[in-house]
Amino acid sequence: MEDPWEKLNSHELPEYSLYSGTGVDETYTNIEIVGFRSGEGFSAGKLTYNRINHYINWKTIGGSLAHRLAADPHEMEIRVELDDVFDDTRNELVQQSRFEFPQERTDLQRLDDIESACKHYPYRQRTVEVNGREVTYDIVGFVAGKEAREELPTYGRHSTQFGIWLAKDHIKVERVPSVVGSDHETPRFFFVANCQELELSANRETVRNKSSALFDALVSDLKRFLDRVVEDPWYREYLAQRKTVEIEESADEAAGSIQDRIERARYANTVSVSNSHELIARCTEYASSGGSFGQIVDFDSTEDIEAIVEKGGEYRAVALTPSLHDLFVAERAVREADQIICWEYGDLDILRQIEVDGYLGRDIQFVLSAEEPYCELDGERIPVLSYSNVSRNIVTTSAGEIWASCNTSVYVDSIAG
Repeated sequence: MEDPWEKLNSHELPEYSLYSGTGVDETYTNIEIVGFRSGEGFSAGKLTYNRINHYINWKTIGGSLAHRLAADPHEMEIRVELDDVFDDTRNELVQQSRFEFPQERTDLQRLDDIESACKHYPYRQRTVEVNGREVTYDIVGFVAGKEAREELPTYGRHSTQFGIWLAKDHIKVERVPSVVGSDHETPRFFFVANCQELELSANRETVRNKSSALFDALVSDLKRFLDRVVEDPWYREYLAQRKTVEIEESADEAAGSIQDRIERARYANTVSVSNSHELIARCTEYASSGGSFGQIVDFDSTEDIEAIVEKGGEYRAVALTPSLHDLFVAERAVREADQIICWEYGDLDILRQIEVDGYLGRDIQFVLSAEEPYCELDGERIPVLSYSNVSRNIVTTSAGEIWASCNTSVYVDSIAG
């Protein structure tokens, strides 16, 4: 074409000429672009082998899912050669026309990292009713942790490439954001639903009519399909292990931060009080039978184990909670706690059920009828101290300091557990 850019900007359709000739024996299509000029908002410097590879995989027939959807894949080899002015890191890009999934790793017990888990869900054909007739669509996909997903280089932001996609001609077209429940992270899922009856926009980047009966029927059926996926026992076990890992990591971080807080506490023996939770901590301190409990020398309400308590030069990590059952219902990391202090035990039925179910994969037992009550976590005892019938008198001084003095009747509950 001659002067195509100028003609297009003048709203003229450029004329083109075709030339044919005899080439090598192989059958292929060759497209050559000469004199490339980028439009507004696009830099020619972005034309790299890496970006083109990702774009082909995620946006074109070069990333076809036909081989996973029991369809004729019409596979081809794709070769891209760029002038060195764009990218001189290699001579050419060669890839197949297949969108590959991360490696499947479903044995959760043998994974070094739970985030490398991945389960493939094979091709399924489903049927929806649209205006009294049946329409079929195909769906395939996987569920994967972050490490497994990162095996797939993406085009654009990582989080926007995963989720639930509608497709036509086995090419991803548009994500459907509302079919996975809010309790689940959408990027864990990658499913493609291919329906040949979808009508697309001219650039094939969106479904043209989202108010159609077909679109509504597809979205409704995809919700039902994903409901079954999230109830899959494998997926539930993956979530449970992932949560346990997060709690363990939180506990490990707590173990490290406790030592830092102890060191800080050596140079400061007072605590500022700025909210009701910290007032509970101060009242607990003053309700400790004439100082026998010790002095709270560090308090951080953002931690699972909030307080560092000093007594006779010894420092203890203490978890504070209004009721004992609240602490465990909230699934706080208590592994590193030297003691648990609560106002009351709370709902004993809940504590009994926690004993039956276990706590974050660990054995647990509450021994609250003993002279010195405790909970036992995987054989490790954590003393439990319960305060009741506490009355407080809060006085604010002109300097803005908050002091808590308590007229207290203190006793340790002895409730058969």
